[in-house]
Amino acid sequence: MVYRQAERSVTAPGQSHRYANPPIEEGLCQITFAQPLPWSVATPGRLHEALKGAYPAEPEAQDQVAASLQLPPNETGPTFAFNRGPQRFVFKDESGTRLLIASSHTLSVNSLRPYEGWDRLRVRLREALETVTRVTGVQPVGEVSLRYINRIVVREPRFDSDTYFRLRVRTAEDGKASFVGFLHRVESVLTDGVTNVTSTFATIDAPPEENAFLLDLDFRRPILGLADAASILEIADELKVRENAEFESSITDATRELFR
Repeated sequence: MVYRQAERSVTAPGQSHRYANPPIEEGLCQITFAQPLPWSVATPGRLHEALKGAYPAEPEAQDQVAASLQLPPNETGPTFAFNRGPQRFVFKDESGTRLLIASSHTLSVNSLRPYEGWDRLRVRLREALETVTRVTGVQPVGEVSLRYINRIVVREPRFDSDTYFRLRVRTAEDGKASFVGFLHRVESVLTDGVTNVTSTFATIDAPPEENAFLLDLDFRRPILGLADAASILEIADELKVRENAEFESSITDATRELFR
């Protein structure tokens, strides 16, 4: 299957940008259900039968494991506990870059590089909701989330980070020292009082003649039992507008030239 180089369509206050080479490594929209879906050992097979037109590859089962730190009331010291979450199943298209991931608790559509564009990702989200509803029945949703993981490469060995980013990186010696690496993570609640955002800005591995940066924007909107697809898609659209604006407010015109 051949994909056209997608453009990132961005609508921010007072401006609109289209990028021939968007820096998106992965874009995804995830639905978390308010209560577990009716799920049995047969459910993944039923989903595959309903989805195989768009996702023909055999689904891959993935175990989800979460680590937690426990502090006992005695002096034996802290211990780590590993909790197994619900198994999830990954459905892929022929290229392996368009994914649908489902479990008894969540449903997501994921777009790996090359990014297909929000319009197409939104269509796949709508189709995924329709398919899961046919297979498991209508279920109330507890949260809608939208996440974009960007890898931005600056092909210069040394430069001023303010040239490319509007995200302040303060180094030692009152900013006079050069950075070698950093990890900047902020959790916020937007002024609407309901949308939670986790933004991560960090250096990542790159060849010596380059500098590469991670800009990871994760928007989450809790909702109360919403079930109809039209309302869920409306929330996803709003989160996309907010993600676009946040991305654009984090970079400069010099960065935008990297994506032309």
